[in-house]
Amino acid sequence: MNTFKDNKLLNPLLSKELHDLGQWLRLLRLKRHITIAGMCERIGVKNPRTVSKIEKGDATVSLGTFIEYINVLGLADKVSERILGDYIQALSIEKKKRVFNDKEIDF
Repeated sequence: MNTFKDNKLLNPLLSKELHDLGQWLRLLRLKRHITIAGMCERIGVKNPRTVSKIEKGDATVSLGTFIEYINVLGLADKVSERILGDYIQALSIEKKKRVFNDKEIDF
């Protein structure tokens, strides 16, 4: 049975991106002088391996836990602004490429 263990189901490029992101998040945590135990307490998890998984780029960590982690580091607003900005940009591009349906074309 296939699982996300070791990101085997992820595209190798995405797996590397997750690993690099995890390493960057670890450095930010250390820069803010937050221990793994302190991060566990702040994100509401008991097992320190969860923090280690995030920092190793493990794709099995829940999205909610990941968001709590980046929120503790003060990154949640930046991430949501980026996603929202990309979404709005995609919508504007989609409107330009709009295809008319049969009801809009009256012959």
